Amino acid sequence: MKIGVISDTHDNLEYIKKAIRYFNEEKVDKVFHAGDISQVDTAEAFNKLNMPLILAFGNTDKAESELITKLGAKLELSGQIVVTELCGIRIVLVHNILLIPLEIRRQADLIIHGHTHHVEDIVINSTRILNPGECSAKKFGVSTVMIYDFETENVTLKQF
Repeated sequence: MKIGVISDTHDNLEYIKKAIRYFNEEKVDKVFHAGDISQVDTAEAFNKLNMPLILAFGNTDKAESELITKLGAKLELSGQIVVTELCGIRIVLVHNILLIPLEIRRQADLIIHGHTHHVEDIVINSTRILNPGECSAKKFGVSTVMIYDFETENVTLKQF
C-alpha cells in the first residue's frame, strides 16, 4: 500500500493539480492532507483524485463543514486530529504537530503533519514523523509532496 502525503496547499491550484496528477499516476491508495487547503472552492479540485482523501484541518481552514461538503464522497476521514490505522501502522494526521496530546503521540507509529512548510522525515522513539513541506510553494518557492510506501517504508519526495 502507498499513500500520498500533501500539506499547505493554500489555494495554489496550479500545484494542487500537479500533485493530484502525480498521485493518480502513481496509483496511491489514499491521500493524506495535513491541512491548509484554505478556501472552500479550492477543495473541489481534490475531487479529481482517483482515491479517498483523509484531511486534517489546518489553521487557515476556517469553514470546515463547507470543506467537508465540497469534498463529498471523496473524503474518507477528517478532523483536527485524525487517528487511523493502515497495514497495522497507527497513523496520526494533524496540521500542527504541537496539538497532538501526549497520550495519542505515544501510541502513534507514524505522524503526518504540516504547518511549518519544512520537509521532514525523522524517527523519534520509534515513531516516524513526516512533513511533506508545502505544496503551495508559498513560503520557500518549491512545491513538494511525498509518497509513503508501507511495504518498503520508503518515502519519495516529489518537487514541482
